Amino acid sequence: MNTNLNQIFKNIPDREPPKNLEDSVFKLIEREKEKKMKINLFLSYLGLASSFSLAFWAIIALGNSFLQSEFWSMLSLIFSDAVLVAQNWEEYAYSLMETFPVVNVIAVLTPVFICLLFFNLLLSFKDKYRYSHNHFEFV
Repeated sequence: MNTNLNQIFKNIPDREPPKNLEDSVFKLIEREKEKKMKINLFLSYLGLASSFSLAFWAIIALGNSFLQSEFWSMLSLIFSDAVLVAQNWEEYAYSLMETFPVVNVIAVLTPVFICLLFFNLLLSFKDKYRYSHNHFEFV
């Protein structure tokens, strides 16, 4: 039986893969890379647009309260009573620091920072995509 089984395996003809198998596999891999990169580009565009709109909304909504804070009235004292401010500059500086609207500034700068992060991500994806695919430039 052992010789019979051995003879069966010897009689099986050698099969070679189709000649276009390598090309089709590489094309499928390339197509999947392109699809993944396009999804990454779309998500970075979406993140950039949403963070930009959030930054715009934060500037509109919180900018008004920032401009109406006591910080600006204290800051205008420099122009109206410069001599008095120069005499009491330490107390004036402390008063400016106390009335500075830190929360409003953070609320405005956070979406701007996120917008810059998404813009950096978008540029890195575009750069990576441009150099990894020579036949199709996505600019």
